[in-house]
Amino acid sequence: MKAMSRYLALGLALFGLSIGLVGCGQGGDAKPETATSGEKPTAEATEPTPAPKPVEPLAEPPKPVEKTPDAIKPVGTMDGLELNDYPGAKAQGKGNKAVTATTEDFTFNFTTSDPPAKVVEFYKPQITVEDSYADEATGFVFGKTKSGYEATVNAAVMDGTTQITIVVVKPKA
Repeated sequence: MKAMSRYLALGLALFGLSIGLVGCGQGGDAKPETATSGEKPTAEATEPTPAPKPVEPLAEPPKPVEKTPDAIKPVGTMDGLELNDYPGAKAQGKGNKAVTATTEDFTFNFTTSDPPAKVVEFYKPQITVEDSYADEATGFVFGKTKSGYEATVNAAVMDGTTQITIVVVKPKA
């Protein structure tokens, strides 16, 4: 069950990011209070701001982050990832490959006119290892491929078209 929660969280997070559901910059309508022309500023507004407290130095300097020049790069196909392209789906640009210390993470986006339930039915047999989960109603399937790659497929209708996001996490050899 713990693995299921991890796949669900990873899949939903990547799906939201890949189709632009992250609400950046959508704040409330709060406006700062200001004095009107007939009001005098309060004592709070006229007092100087206290100086910030000094920051304590670290006992040890932070370790440098290892940079990989090609940590994220475009990839054209899902070849070698044990999942087939959805029949008739249109790729939304190239896929992405992110390289970490222990994995290679692949993300692909497609569109189709088919309903999400049909997309889930197509991918369910390809993600069959234990701890897999599929839900036609929500357009979601995750688990592992036959070789143990973690895989998540999300399908959701947006603007009358089904958006498909596929994430495959492949351990490094």
